Amino acid sequence: MSLQTSEINDGDAVTVWWVVFNEPGECGTSPCGEADIFDPDTRTDVLYAAGHVVGNGSQTNFASQLSLGDNSDSIMPFFNALLGTNLPSLGLENPHSAEVHLVVRTHEEALPEFMPDMIRTFNGGCSYPPGVPTNFGAPGPNTCEDIQFSIHQP
Repeated sequence: MSLQTSEINDGDAVTVWWVVFNEPGECGTSPCGEADIFDPDTRTDVLYAAGHVVGNGSQTNFASQLSLGDNSDSIMPFFNALLGTNLPSLGLENPHSAEVHLVVRTHEEALPEFMPDMIRTFNGGCSYPPGVPTNFGAPGPNTCEDIQFSIHQP
């Protein structure tokens, strides 16, 4: 994956996440939506793709690769702990039939005391609502937010 994006604040810590719907035909909408992530029939996984601090203006590039069956960067175990679900970490099962979303997530201004969590975890450097496991990254003063999406349908 090579993703070029813009309109991100210079100096922000940003992560990119794979959201892989292995069975997009089971989604409630097309393209698949957020509610479909936790439907076991969609065989969805959410995995870390890339992260860095934005520099040289608001335009930045990300690159990553997701190999068939690689679930090593899955965050489904953390969602399971938070939601009391038991969804598997599947990775990408079939690249020809899966729907893949790339989600760009800001962690706001990079704070040295929260690095590298801010560019490697789902919520590093950001405040947590009650009940969110801290293994999503070291909690901090910033607010994390999904700010851009790139949807790739089969």
